[in-house]
Amino acid sequence: MADNNPHIFLNNIAVSYDFQPRQGFGSDKIPVRNRNQHSNKLLQEFTNTESAIQQTKQERIQNQLPFKSGSYWEFSGRAGYSLVTKSLENLPKNIRLLNIKTEGDTPDNTTIKAVVYVPENEEKIFRKKITDYKFKNTKAENPKNANLVNSIESISLASVLSLWTDNPSLIPNENKAWCEVWLYTGKNAGEINAEIQRSCELIDIQLSSQQLAFPERMVRLIRANRAQLMELIEQCDFIAEMRLLRETARFWLTENNADQVAWVQNLLQRASFSFPNDIGVCILDTGVNNAHLLLAPVLHDNDKHSVEPGWGPNDDDGHGTLMAGISAYGDLQILLESQEALEINHKLSSVKILPPVGQNDRELYGAITSQGISRSELAAPNRKQVYCMAVTSQEKIYRGRPTSWSSAIDQLAFGEIEGEKRLIIISAGNVRDDVEYQNYPDSNISISVEDPAQAWNALTIGAVTDKIIITDPAYNNGHSPIANIGELSPYSSTSTTWERRKWPLKPDIVLEGGNILKAPDNSIVGCIDDFAILSTSRRPLNNQFDAFSGTSASTAYTSWMCAKILTAYPNSWPETIRGLLIHSADWTESIINQFSIDLTKKQHIENLMRICGYGVPNIAKAIQNTQSSFTLIAEEEIKPFTVNEAGRVIAKDMHFFKLPWPKEMLLGLAETKVKFRITLSYFIEPAPGEIGWKDRYRYQSYGFRFEVNNPTETEEEFLKRINLALRDEEEVVETESGSDRWKIGPNLRNLGSVHSDIWEATAAELSTCNFIALYPVTGWWKDRKPLDRWQQKTRYSLLISLETPEQEIDIYSPIYNLVSTPVTIQVNQQ
Repeated sequence: MADNNPHIFLNNIAVSYDFQPRQGFGSDKIPVRNRNQHSNKLLQEFTNTESAIQQTKQERIQNQLPFKSGSYWEFSGRAGYSLVTKSLENLPKNIRLLNIKTEGDTPDNTTIKAVVYVPENEEKIFRKKITDYKFKNTKAENPKNANLVNSIESISLASVLSLWTDNPSLIPNENKAWCEVWLYTGKNAGEINAEIQRSCELIDIQLSSQQLAFPERMVRLIRANRAQLMELIEQCDFIAEMRLLRETARFWLTENNADQVAWVQNLLQRASFSFPNDIGVCILDTGVNNAHLLLAPVLHDNDKHSVEPGWGPNDDDGHGTLMAGISAYGDLQILLESQEALEINHKLSSVKILPPVGQNDRELYGAITSQGISRSELAAPNRKQVYCMAVTSQEKIYRGRPTSWSSAIDQLAFGEIEGEKRLIIISAGNVRDDVEYQNYPDSNISISVEDPAQAWNALTIGAVTDKIIITDPAYNNGHSPIANIGELSPYSSTSTTWERRKWPLKPDIVLEGGNILKAPDNSIVGCIDDFAILSTSRRPLNNQFDAFSGTSASTAYTSWMCAKILTAYPNSWPETIRGLLIHSADWTESIINQFSIDLTKKQHIENLMRICGYGVPNIAKAIQNTQSSFTLIAEEEIKPFTVNEAGRVIAKDMHFFKLPWPKEMLLGLAETKVKFRITLSYFIEPAPGEIGWKDRYRYQSYGFRFEVNNPTETEEEFLKRINLALRDEEEVVETESGSDRWKIGPNLRNLGSVHSDIWEATAAELSTCNFIALYPVTGWWKDRKPLDRWQQKTRYSLLISLETPEQEIDIYSPIYNLVSTPVTIQVNQQ
């Protein structure tokens, strides 16, 4: 269950105002109990659970069946209240918290459940906690262990359902299915591997040789039914959770067309299509064949266009139709596996920008892209669209330097001619041949992001991969994936060869792009169906699905994400949508380890960002908050420059934000680590001519910077310090800015036209850091006075979030109540 806590938009607050903090923030929501009745109830349930454990053990001894030494317990909270899960674990006693899950679809009916492994004879620790609650008081005359015991609604023996963290309807009953078994490993991975193998042999469970290792967890793949899962739980002490193994794309791709049609019809029976805000994704590609059953409801004939009428709007290649399936539905595999209802709230449009035969003249790329966007907008002038383009030039000679094509992208996003800003999503371009795959990941480091993905205003998409499972029996004889789980996709290009400190860091984010298979002799097999992404086929009379991979697939998935965000916030700016995806992104541990990144070193962070940008976005976080986090959004207009009495163009406006802030709650959290993140997103106007390509401040029309006050800095001291920053970039920078506290740091984050950074500090340190200043730096609007751009205003989106690891603490509600009523959103689960 996701919390329905939308982001909070701050309207016209770029001024100072007084703030009186509310008291009493941050306590757990614990039910009030009758001490005697509640303790008696829990002690009786505790006794019943102990009896069930002993009875099962005796029966297994009598039947000469193996049994585990400990037991799995389930603790449930009351619906609508917290469960103090952190107090359920006691690692010195080997009492392990295995999984936490929620059941329910609204805050009032959500129940939190936790499964705990308890070694033999350590049950007495919980009995003592409840008994002490019943009979003993603290110095403040409150019951001992009150928060924990009052939060527990019931205690029972854990079942298959307790350890199953996937959709309960997916538990295999009589028929066997491949499942993931997540094992607690600690420091005994070898011993646990041997134990799970022994158990599977005894129960006649098929155990795959493949395994994934994470800190304190190992994942093994088994083929079992419900009865076998139950027996495995009785034998094994190290199970943390179980899930259904997600099918690879191969499952659907190898089905005959009649069966594929049945899958599609099942999905459509569960789907509803509603377009109240007329939101869409415009695909600039090879055209789309919308006769497909999944595409017909979202792409009408009058939304199919071509920049050249003679080309026709249909897809002769298949690439555009593959883009359409993911842009409309996201991850089709998840939807096909599910039986849940889904709602589609955005449409598609298609503009064919590539000829059926041959290719466009290179110098026409920018004009053709512009014409494509124009045709879509003329046909649907009131539609709010994001633009998705996975067409790039394979020439890699530009290495970040603007071209006419990338400049056209920047101009289209800035919208100076039409006056409308646009969010344009572009693939970074692919590593393409077998020799380069054999040199993975060194080849990815040396191969540049392709034109026009260096565009400053574009959201540029690279690729990672989690696809490592091989189900095809033809490749079970020593074949292996090139990339491990969570690592850079073999397809993804980077900006590591670009000139440092000059051009933006690209890609901006990375998503699933598929993997490559290699043979035992290290020769390249390619992207098999198991490693591909599932999408719609351009020939639905032959087959409904086709395999898709590379940064094109990750770009299509990004466009689906952006449409979801725009559906939640239909009045938000394109700069905000881009900012929210980047603001939600994080680096995977796998990529950090893959490239030996030390996050304490700024040079390492730069290398990481040139490989994968800000990391993998989280769509749930991009749309809404949990109760332990909040995101404030300011969409503001500013006049960066003016002319002084001497006729010289100088900086004009600085915006100052005095944010609503849960000061008292943060002080109460004291030394708890809190994550503070700021993302600034705006679109630059590209320089009108190639002279702008020689210097970044002449290519960009202006830049913006943000600063946050230091923990001991007063409002007056902060403003005096920042006023010194209203200067040209080349002037001496004030050294007392506290820049060392930021993970990325200003030298790196200030490249390009989106700037995001993280400061992790104690809650007490952040309790007074609610002053933000935003100011302009130079660009050609300032340098080219005769063009009169210095007279104009422009705009930006500023995103500020605070997140605490203490999930029981409600940090969202106080801010929600302090600020005007946020936007109400409906989040549809898939």
